Amino acid sequence: MKVAARNAFRPATKVVLQKLVKHLRLGVASSASLFVHLKALIAHIFPELNDLDTQEILRLRTNVPEVNRHGLHNVSEALDLLHPSDSKDAVEELDRVDGDADNMDDFQKELKNYVQKTTKRALRARIDGLGTITARRDKSLDEVRKHYHSCWGVALPKDDKFDEATAKRCLPPGAYVYRQVEHTRWAVSHSATTRSRSWALHGYAESFEMVLKWLWRRVLEKDGFDMIDCPLTGLLPARTGNEKRDEVLLSTIEVIP
Repeated sequence: MKVAARNAFRPATKVVLQKLVKHLRLGVASSASLFVHLKALIAHIFPELNDLDTQEILRLRTNVPEVNRHGLHNVSEALDLLHPSDSKDAVEELDRVDGDADNMDDFQKELKNYVQKTTKRALRARIDGLGTITARRDKSLDEVRKHYHSCWGVALPKDDKFDEATAKRCLPPGAYVYRQVEHTRWAVSHSATTRSRSWALHGYAESFEMVLKWLWRRVLEKDGFDMIDCPLTGLLPARTGNEKRDEVLLSTIEVIP
């Protein structure tokens, strides 16, 4: 059981986890989400586990192969051509696949909220005891440096001649950048989501900066940080350690949707 929990019960479905939760009498409603069932099981098996370690286990669940909906639309269109018994089986399979996909979509959203909340809470617990604004700022910087050490202190390129290799040094792990000369645009992608802007319209360095801000907001917020915690130099305003001033900084940042 502990080995399964350490691996986020992959690849068990929500139905399997529901049965296990019911068997262990954990008091979770059957209508609760996949995330709630999984978190309850992990907490039951490892009661001493802290939020950050629980995060790491829950993240493993996102490595389950993506639900494949390819061709399902065509199958649903052809249901009336099947024998009634085959049609029933096809409908059940369609419902199962759609249900699995919806469960994973919801799981991703709940995990993101949990990571943001628990990371911020853990960081706040380490910072609140520090007496001065400078000490709080330096502690925040230290946490960001540990998390994004590969791109810590990299300066945003400002000229109109930098290449794709230079642009790559500005990216967080798991992100990609494309210098699309034929379309005169910069594009970045992360977790199958892409944004691009044309340098013919916005300027060479400016268009890269626009998509890079979008990328870092996406990554920082996913990891429980704020935009003012960006490890790059020159892309976003830096945290000061003064809560009121930092709130004003955050409110002035403009990022493409």
